[in-house]
Amino acid sequence: RNLSQQAPRFCNMRHPLVHRVLSSVVALVEFFTAEGGAADKLCDEVSDEMNAKEREVLLFRLLEIPSPEVQNAVMKCVRHVGVGDMSEEDTAYLIKLLDDDQNIATEGAVFEKVILQMDLLANAQGGPLKKLAERCVFSIVRVMHVNAHRNTYGAEALEKEKHALSRTCV
Repeated sequence: RNLSQQAPRFCNMRHPLVHRVLSSVVALVEFFTAEGGAADKLCDEVSDEMNAKEREVLLFRLLEIPSPEVQNAVMKCVRHVGVGDMSEEDTAYLIKLLDDDQNIATEGAVFEKVILQMDLLANAQGGPLKKLAERCVFSIVRVMHVNAHRNTYGAEALEKEKHALSRTCV
């Protein structure tokens, strides 16, 4: 086997074990992100270093992995990122995720978490969303429209997910 081959693209990572490992790594990042700024100096240093290494950009790239487990872990972690640590580019990336309405049917829970993150950013004093507010509102309305027309074929779990996403959009 040639070990010099490139790693697979994130969108091609489909093995459940890989998903579990990456979710665990994201949980570790979440721990230090959540504890950063707390009384523990080590957690604060690790969080600052991850922020300097563009933690959010790396986390957002993991959203390409076709795994609700990984995607939910990423968005849970991002909830702990300080508003001051989110750049305008990070926020624009979240809005871009909302524009990918082809995945609403399969990733409704992730869309819900992205919208909750946008709400957090919108309510932050001087947050990065202020400059992108109009685009964000347009994207959320579009998500709501596509979600409303989504056929769940009577599946109760899908109906609940659809309802939750619509409620979050409002």
